[in-house]
Amino acid sequence: MPQGERLTSIACRPFKTPHLKLIVPSDTNRQLQCRRSDGCAKLGGAPKWCPAELNLVIVAVGAPSSGANPHVVWRMGIARRVTKGDDGSGNVAALTVAGSVGAGLADRWSDLEVDCYWLEPPSDADRREPIGRAGGVVTEFWDYDGDDREWSEDYRVGALTVTVSNFTVATVEGFLDAVVDQADPDPVKHMRLAAIQRCQPLQGAELVRTWRARAEQYPDQLVDVMIERSLTAGTLAGRQGMRCSIGATA
Repeated sequence: MPQGERLTSIACRPFKTPHLKLIVPSDTNRQLQCRRSDGCAKLGGAPKWCPAELNLVIVAVGAPSSGANPHVVWRMGIARRVTKGDDGSGNVAALTVAGSVGAGLADRWSDLEVDCYWLEPPSDADRREPIGRAGGVVTEFWDYDGDDREWSEDYRVGALTVTVSNFTVATVEGFLDAVVDQADPDPVKHMRLAAIQRCQPLQGAELVRTWRARAEQYPDQLVDVMIERSLTAGTLAGRQGMRCSIGATA
């Protein structure tokens, strides 16, 4: 299909796992209709979810004329769906989409990375509740990792893998204090700040902006420490470029 061409209809086929999302370019005014004869209703310009009982999956969709990455658009839509209502406890300060999706670089193979920032440490029930609400299937569920200062879990929604990393607000602010004020070169802290720089906020955008503003600072002392660390034999192995997005002037 030529780049930018739009479809006037969507061809669907049965698929073994119920999903996913029909992406319709927001700038189209055409009515798209499934070609199946088992009752799929017309779908307008807004993205909608195919009825689970139909088990439909899109086989081709034209690229939006705006040039938006359809893999990012689709995964961001799923992220909004699976995190909807996550603030019910009042304990969630911010939710972001990280990784290739958050950076706008996703492709057909990309998973979905969601970072959740809590005011207080989450319970197992806090972490499992949104998975159940989204109809996800848990594949991994890890306890707190004291080295990385996080709780994490993996689950699947249809064929898509969702990875969730959980941190407290106090942990992130401690990382910022250590890196920006004390020139701490710890890779764990730098990787977390890099993720914040590249993410797409779903909730708590003002808090994320505050964190980014602090992370953008790159004091001379930190420059010196990072250069010295980089010149140490073996330090750069597997870590090239890890910190570049935090201090663009470094």
